[in-house]
Amino acid sequence: MLLSDVEEDRAMKQTQQDTTLQLNSRLLLSGVVLAGVGSLLGLAGLALGAAALADIAKQWVNQQEVPPAELARQQVAKAKAATAAGASTWRSHPANSAAHRH
Repeated sequence: MLLSDVEEDRAMKQTQQDTTLQLNSRLLLSGVVLAGVGSLLGLAGLALGAAALADIAKQWVNQQEVPPAELARQQVAKAKAATAAGASTWRSHPANSAAHRH
């Protein structure tokens, strides 16, 4: 190795040790601001979409001949009647256990 090569190696090592990472804070701040603005725009879009869906649901309910609450009451009444009929039949015709074994 020549003397100039040794000096060159020392200079490179010194340069490598002095090198530090430089954070571009302006670029980072710009990215954070844009991400925040984008998030707010996304939330605004979701809110508008939800409002549109709520409006169409309200229109659909208003167009129904039978209100949803009344329809639910009717279905519960039908289910209760079917349950009572099934229980009554089961009580009045007990299963003949001997007939089911053979």
